[in-house]
Amino acid sequence: MKETLLVAEDHQNAREFISRALEGEGYDLVFAETGRKAMEIVGQHPPDVALLDVSLPGVAGSDVCRQLKSMRRSTPVILMSEALEPGELARQSAAAGADAFIPKPFSVDELRTVLRAFAKIRCQALEIERLRTELGERGAAVGAAAELDWSLPYHEFTKLARKAYFEHALRVAGGNKSKLARDSGLDRSTLYVHLRNLGMLHK
Repeated sequence: MKETLLVAEDHQNAREFISRALEGEGYDLVFAETGRKAMEIVGQHPPDVALLDVSLPGVAGSDVCRQLKSMRRSTPVILMSEALEPGELARQSAAAGADAFIPKPFSVDELRTVLRAFAKIRCQALEIERLRTELGERGAAVGAAAELDWSLPYHEFTKLARKAYFEHALRVAGGNKSKLARDSGLDRSTLYVHLRNLGMLHK
């Protein structure tokens, strides 16, 4: 079954670009032209993933993000903006509880890379939840609770893991981001999306 991806974007050209970019990626795309329509979709049929423009008519994308996160904390939400500077976009994304942000204009590769990364994270999260349930059931079967520490939010753990990976890879590359891009199989623009989202561009 396809995962539903909500795209909240008020510009038709951008919606068409995103639709073409995500052909063959396995998503059931649902579009909203306004913030109010996005809120309606979130309330009635919460998506599995959301790509939200910050400057939506009616209701801001950051507010749609907050509403979605209050209902389904594990749903990946990516905020995007052309009007905001990257630093302000990062601030608003963090305040809204978004998992990532992507400044416009962005390339097809950037968009696909970000969404594929979160698709992997989502699969891992579902597997962790399955294992947690299984461990809990086994513990109950033997009359003992499973003593595991699940206090660290999964999205925080994965962010730390990604940052540790790129910090190590950057050291191996001698601080050369072009070499890091080649070594990791990413183009420079895609690499910069990762580093920007992790607050590492100053390094």
